[in-house]
Amino acid sequence: MIGEAQPDAVIVATIDRTHHLYIIRAMELDRDVITGKPLTIDVEKCRAILDAVNRTGRKPTMTFNYRNAPIRVST
Repeated sequence: MIGEAQPDAVIVATIDRTHHLYIIRAMELDRDVITGKPLTIDVEKCRAILDAVNRTGRKPTMTFNYRNAPIRVST
């Protein structure tokens, strides 16, 4: 689908253990990538992402989502 739609960027919002698959694929298709923390779950997957960064010249970006933080309301 990435190749057909031709997006400028891809947001990877899958479960942590699959982040690397989609990050690498998007970079191979010359797309910018943003994903939530963690980038991936183990060293081997991080190395695969770094190999893709070196191969493609693309760099994934990570966000930090506060989904489990308590909501503070000021009055």
